[in-house]
Amino acid sequence: MYSLFQQNSSYQFGFDVKDDEFTNYQNRKEVRDGGVIKGSYSVVDSDGFIRTVKYTADPKEGFKAEVIREPTDIVVKIPTPAPQGLLRHHSKAAQDYAIKSQYYEKN
Repeated sequence: MYSLFQQNSSYQFGFDVKDDEFTNYQNRKEVRDGGVIKGSYSVVDSDGFIRTVKYTADPKEGFKAEVIREPTDIVVKIPTPAPQGLLRHHSKAAQDYAIKSQYYEKN
């Protein structure tokens, strides 16, 4: 059961990220009015499509979501690891981590 506080609480928030350097584009918006929450978020997937999720949640109907994917002309930049020769400039812990990562990738 919802307490009196939960039934009467309300809030709203949101954010937008637009990072051209790393092609990180996302946003989120959410509103709560008593026991009802409505919101949405969007992200650019690695294939350049925008995935938008619109959702609602309340004590009677539970959680419901709709997912929409739309093509864009965004070309996502996939980061590449630094060349192995650059490891000598990093700490011993970073070098050990890189060596272990390579081991697990091969096995």
